[in-house]
Amino acid sequence: MYGYTVGTEFNTERGGIQQIIAMTPNNVVLSGENSAEQEQLLDRKLFEHEINEKRLSMRLPITTPIELTEYQKEFASDKLKYMHVMHDIVEEGHRPSTHSTYLKVIETVEKLHPETMCNKHPAWKTLCKYWKRFVNSDFEAEALACKKRDCRTRLNTATENFLSVFIGKAFSNSNSNVVKNYYRSYTRQAKKAAVENENIKIVSQRTFRRRLKQLNEVSLKLNNPNLSEKERNKLSLSLCSSIKTQYALQRVEVDRVCLNLCLIDDNTHFPTPSISLYLAIDAYTRAIVSVVVDFGAENKLGVLNSLRNIFISNENLPYSGRPESIVLDNGPGYNNTLIKKLAESLSINLVHCPSNHPEKKPFIESFNRNLRNNCLKGTEITTASGEFTIGLNSYLGKRTDHKALLQKRPKDVANLLVSDFKRLLNTYMVHYHNTVHPSTGKTPNELWHESMIETPRDHFNYESIKHAFHVELFRASSKLQSNGTVYCQKQIFESEELRALYGTLKDFGRHQSPIVKIYFDKYDARQVTVVATHPVDNTKIEIIARNVNVFKNEDPISFDDLNGHLSVTANIDINDIIDPKTPNALNIEKFCPVSKRRSPKRGPSIPSYEANNMLDLNTEERITKSQKITKMKDVDVLANIPPPEPESELEPTSLPEDNSQLVSEDLLEDNVNDTGLNVFEDDDDEGEDVW
Repeated sequence: MYGYTVGTEFNTERGGIQQIIAMTPNNVVLSGENSAEQEQLLDRKLFEHEINEKRLSMRLPITTPIELTEYQKEFASDKLKYMHVMHDIVEEGHRPSTHSTYLKVIETVEKLHPETMCNKHPAWKTLCKYWKRFVNSDFEAEALACKKRDCRTRLNTATENFLSVFIGKAFSNSNSNVVKNYYRSYTRQAKKAAVENENIKIVSQRTFRRRLKQLNEVSLKLNNPNLSEKERNKLSLSLCSSIKTQYALQRVEVDRVCLNLCLIDDNTHFPTPSISLYLAIDAYTRAIVSVVVDFGAENKLGVLNSLRNIFISNENLPYSGRPESIVLDNGPGYNNTLIKKLAESLSINLVHCPSNHPEKKPFIESFNRNLRNNCLKGTEITTASGEFTIGLNSYLGKRTDHKALLQKRPKDVANLLVSDFKRLLNTYMVHYHNTVHPSTGKTPNELWHESMIETPRDHFNYESIKHAFHVELFRASSKLQSNGTVYCQKQIFESEELRALYGTLKDFGRHQSPIVKIYFDKYDARQVTVVATHPVDNTKIEIIARNVNVFKNEDPISFDDLNGHLSVTANIDINDIIDPKTPNALNIEKFCPVSKRRSPKRGPSIPSYEANNMLDLNTEERITKSQKITKMKDVDVLANIPPPEPESELEPTSLPEDNSQLVSEDLLEDNVNDTGLNVFEDDDDEGEDVW
């Protein structure tokens, strides 16, 4: 079989060209070598003999060589690794289309090219298709090239990771709808990143637009105030799945959720103000990395304490570390110089969301709903006496709910101690971290430990970075004492370096006490940072000074605790270790309802029935006395005025000129004689009369 047919051309020995005009099983009709010659009829066997003797040679069609793009060359080069291995395995006698051959090819490729282990291998049928194309092209590498494109359609791991991080960051902190501006910024940053990692490629504008469009469409729908709660939850889950992360602590979202809930103070047994929670969640594992209870308004110190807890772990919340980026609100508590200074010292990227756009933080907003529904409204609470409730009866729901406006005030229905509420949060957090999350299919605890093994991170211990939280300035200037001590928030701090600094500053002619600046952390009083300027070269000097009383404490202690003040922000640490198998239930001693306090009585006391009988008063006298007492109430005389001293007799000498405060002599006399109350009292030795 020579592969010729009607129309095939042949070169003759004399340099002419003949073409097959017609062909039968036994004969072949050839055209003449030129227009003057006639057609030639040859026997089929004679025709093939002429070809074998090379008197006739088949003319191959002239084709233009295919010019491959750089991406096509790269694509063919990647697939050529598999084809060479497939060729060797087929030469050993294995069939190319079996699944066992496919597995053997993948195993061999990973041994020869370890970098392919991080990428997705071609599927079984796809590899068979490449092999068929490779064989039919007589093992030409160009046959493996894909369609003509300038960039790849399937992104590698490095490109996908960089694109996901950029889109997530741009979506969270921007409100612009012009996609080309986003893409221009992405291209510029991707080129810089490709210098350090050559695997990062720039995706097409079409791919970039499609990815960003998915997030913007969901964001616009979530801004619709007429959405039902079910539709809003569904869109939030869709938004969470669109923002992709590859490992733990790559993206951490922080938020403050206000609860329509008051607690009972353990010491005073009075209701606290309405509480709020500072929460931080890891977007990849859905693990909660920080929980702080706050009893005041949003403030920067509460946010700092929340960020500190991201670096602190305990038995019930063992998740901590340094996040790459933190997504937070644009309020005054989050967007200030203290937070920016802390992020700069720890090399953390801050992403501030636009105002009134909670959908920019979909992970923490989703957990906030989970906390309200499953913890505050779903925890099973049992007292020692057998009283049983599902959820907190003192929680009145969201403040924006119109039903909450018709209920009582949170202070009137508060019945749970602060310590019990901390136990409640710890119990729920342990239960949450060991329950399969519907979006990931695994528990947050499992995902966290898997991520720590697959992509290990640098270990950041709070004790090694606690000086980074010294961002608040105590005063514009503070004095450095001769013994190397400074004073901050009624506490004394010392250091050997401060003693040497005092001598250095004194040697340069400063007779008064040297002036320094003290930066401190309100919720960790064990150390402060003292900053001074060198008198010679004006360089900045930073010295860590320790608290002379509590520098040996292993755990942080706030200045408020040392000075006997109530702290507005508190951690949820407890001494008990919660079992991971514990259900979402809490056992407490009892509910502590608010004790109602009577307002102090005002005005003169009313004589009892027995007192009037002892005075032997008739009916008219009793009515007259009662009317006089009623008039005394209008004067607003306090009932708890102490009686005069026995040795000094009360003699009022003058009355106020104001007519509204005049009292008749009969009324005063009756007030002293009948009720035993004094209207005037000597306040001091000078005899000044006080009303």
